[in-house]
Amino acid sequence: DHRIVFTHGDIDPRNILVDDQDIVVALIDWEMSGWMPEYWEYLKSVHAKWEDEDWLSYTHTMIPAYDNEMAVDDRFIIINGGGPF
Repeated sequence: DHRIVFTHGDIDPRNILVDDQDIVVALIDWEMSGWMPEYWEYLKSVHAKWEDEDWLSYTHTMIPAYDNEMAVDDRFIIINGGGPF
């Protein structure tokens, strides 16, 4: 059972605006936002940049990992020959 939360849905380096002191000042690109299970942001963030090791490491410091949900989502992607979108 997971809580339903409002999520950005596309946390990615290109959507994070920082100032000249590296302080996050805004998130942009909200068209994927919505009310989703609490693990959604983690899945979308990891899948968006799976080839970027630095981003994956950073993602794990920002968003709690949902390993079981990731395994189910990975299986879904394999079965369907691509992502859900």
